[in-house]
Amino acid sequence: MSQRLLETRRYIAELRVCAAARPPSLLEPETWAAPTSPGDHWVQLALECVQSLARSRASFTIEDVRPLAPAPPDARAWGAVLTRAARNGWIRADAWVNGGPARHSRPIREWTSNLYDKAA
Repeated sequence: MSQRLLETRRYIAELRVCAAARPPSLLEPETWAAPTSPGDHWVQLALECVQSLARSRASFTIEDVRPLAPAPPDARAWGAVLTRAARNGWIRADAWVNGGPARHSRPIREWTSNLYDKAA
């Protein structure tokens, strides 16, 4: 057997030992720490705003969400909020639309709601 194959097998065995030694509680989301920083609190508020808007409209852009939430600690935080909402299954990226004169006509993402119920 080659030296490299032996090293690989030892490495895999070490990984298995490390994985077995890890406390299972670290793998369960219920045990993760609750938000503690002001930024985490803002993210929770912003997510609630996105979810509310997704329930009331079939599609929207970030410009529709911004007036509903307090100002973020950093303007780039909006991307993380919308990405998390998409991972939660509330929205999905649909198209690029004109951002208007305030954004010098740069395209912005239009999001389609998975929570919107037309009958409601």
